[in-house]
Amino acid sequence: KYTVIDTVTADEKGQFTIKNHLPERMTCRITVEGADQLYYIVSLFDEEMELTADLNAPGNPTIKGSPATDALFGLMTTLREFDEAAMAMNDSIMNLKSSGNDSAFNAIVDQLQADYISIFKNYIDTATHVSNRAIAVESIFMSDFEFIKDHYNVWKNSADSSSVYIKEMGIKIAGQEAILAQTMVGKPFVDIIQPDKNGKEMKLSDLKGQIVLIDFWASWCGPCRKENPNVVKVYNTYKSKGFTVFSVSLDTDKDNWLEAIKKDNLSWPYHVSTLKNEANAATSAYNITGIPMSFLVNKEGIIVAENLRGQALEKKVMELV
Repeated sequence: KYTVIDTVTADEKGQFTIKNHLPERMTCRITVEGADQLYYIVSLFDEEMELTADLNAPGNPTIKGSPATDALFGLMTTLREFDEAAMAMNDSIMNLKSSGNDSAFNAIVDQLQADYISIFKNYIDTATHVSNRAIAVESIFMSDFEFIKDHYNVWKNSADSSSVYIKEMGIKIAGQEAILAQTMVGKPFVDIIQPDKNGKEMKLSDLKGQIVLIDFWASWCGPCRKENPNVVKVYNTYKSKGFTVFSVSLDTDKDNWLEAIKKDNLSWPYHVSTLKNEANAATSAYNITGIPMSFLVNKEGIIVAENLRGQALEKKVMELV
């Protein structure tokens, strides 16, 4: 959210002066009304700063008297140059995708993503002002949560501890940790023991040592059925390399369950169901509140991802085999 600290009308030469008190150095926007929502991001506190800009010229304005704003502009320039370089590669990258060279396509995309995140990490490690760091922190908060948390644990015991940016960062980190406490990722799988279509007891633990997709679904679940062709594709591609699927159906009608297995070509042998829907104990063990829902387990029996769909599933399985 934004708080307006001052407004002013420029004179006939386009000159203006803004004055107001800020409790600490803060990242602010100077917005130009009537200029296609044009704004400049600046770092303001107890200093005189001169900003010179041309409304018709893209890029950063000229700044005098604010090293903190210069540092902020340095980040923006680096990001703009990165975007331009990435766009220049777009055609060649998409050619790899259209030609079916998924491994090369994924490698380049992954590297671009890593390079992008590194820009913000480097800035976080070198920025002098906490308000400047906050922009970079916000940009990669979910991309590398552990990196942010480690830095926050240092900052909260530093001279910056009283900053509103550090305090709000702590609130956001606490909220994310509460969410992560509910996730299964990083935890060992919980065994599932249920009857298969012939009433024979089947155990998830019997598959330990393989890469397993635990897939919660049902014949009546439209999104589940829509995703099934992708799961079939991944299974057929990687079953010879130690990947399989353990399907837990929330069906209550056995005929509908078996018909969907056949119609969707779910050819793996591991299909179980209590045919009791909400009474299925596995839904409680895995905190299932809706389907489709899936968990990818590595060879060591650790859940490494939740609810991967489409290409994301194949990409992760390819990393594990």
